[in-house]
Amino acid sequence: MNLKPSCRSQFLAIRGEVEKLLEQGYSHSAIYRYFRDAGKIDMTLQAFNKVLANPASDKPFSSKKLGNYSACSFFITNPNFSLI
Repeated sequence: MNLKPSCRSQFLAIRGEVEKLLEQGYSHSAIYRYFRDAGKIDMTLQAFNKVLANPASDKPFSSKKLGNYSACSFFITNPNFSLI
């Protein structure tokens, strides 16, 4: 069976190179294109940025928490909440 590596595992494989490129001043999108075009990653730019924002996280795609609520349950349990 051919298993596709997760976004996090793809990132961990290139993490050292990414850190060097960031130190040299390259943008996130330039680094992403470099590794995508080289065939080292196949995630989207959005996924790359999420993993890059918190590389130590075991679950970079888990929902954000608002106190004891997930973002979705917060609005369900607080129907009168308004952003305006």
